[in-house]
Amino acid sequence: MAYTLGERIREKRESLGLSQQELGNIFNPIVKRASISRWESDTSNPEIEKLPILARKFKTTIDWLVTGESRKDKSAKIEDDYYKNLPKLHKIVDKNNDLKNKNSLTNDDLKTIDSTLEASAIALLGGLSKPSKKESEAQKTA
Repeated sequence: MAYTLGERIREKRESLGLSQQELGNIFNPIVKRASISRWESDTSNPEIEKLPILARKFKTTIDWLVTGESRKDKSAKIEDDYYKNLPKLHKIVDKNNDLKNKNSLTNDDLKTIDSTLEASAIALLGGLSKPSKKESEAQKTA
């Protein structure tokens, strides 16, 4: 498995039997072979507008090109986390129902509820990641 963006580009280009120049020819304007070589050696990166073109040519996703993970991989992890926490969540709900006291939840219980609900929300949103605190504040001020 390729670990860097450059290694993933080289892996996909070679699997299609393309030379660096042939890959460069898919762009308009044409990208020089030397630029493709720099991408593959991780001395430079393709411009962001070139990523969708590469992803289409390689029949993959931009996510995979950039991170090495696909949405399917992320979705599987989210689903695993959800099902791992679900039994804990049921115990917490049962415990709370038994005690009929809102103060009966521990901090660990609240963390489990929070992480399970977050995983559920992420799954419902199609595997989108939670925005950073900085991104959230920027969205509030926009």
